[in-house]
Amino acid sequence: MTTPTVARAAVTQTHADTEKMIYHLCWKFQRRHGGEFSEYLSIANEAFVDSYVGHDADRASFVTWLYTCVWYALLNSVQKEQNRRRTLTYDSRVTDAACERKTGFNLAAALRELSEDAATVTKLCLDTPAELVELTTCKTPGSAREVLRGYLRELGWTASRVRESFAEVRGILA
Repeated sequence: MTTPTVARAAVTQTHADTEKMIYHLCWKFQRRHGGEFSEYLSIANEAFVDSYVGHDADRASFVTWLYTCVWYALLNSVQKEQNRRRTLTYDSRVTDAACERKTGFNLAAALRELSEDAATVTKLCLDTPAELVELTTCKTPGSAREVLRGYLRELGWTASRVRESFAEVRGILA
């Protein structure tokens, strides 16, 4: 046998040995987070390849390393999906009618009454630029607000202008 054939056989045998563990992890994630089992399995198999290539036998056993790599790859995929769902987009045709029907609050009319600064803050919240989304993924309470404040300060807004805009938006939503 040639060297690539031996290596391929070793990888195939290792995958076969750990396949039950990989399936179990994917099943666990599907049960806990929902989603598609086949999608989790695809992510886990990619993590298997990455962990096989990056394994250092002096630091951990392969099974431990594989379990950790697969677990975090699956967790990252779930968190990315959750973050994607949290990103709000404003569709006036759907949002206004549903909101007004349930609460009697007309969002479109309220947004028209906002000052230009408060409208800018609201637009940044509803249609967040990509560079801000990347900065607001930490789990610290209020981190999104602080990132938004910093962004507005970089645009030349004074602290009082930022504070007044937030207060106006808060007042109309309260």
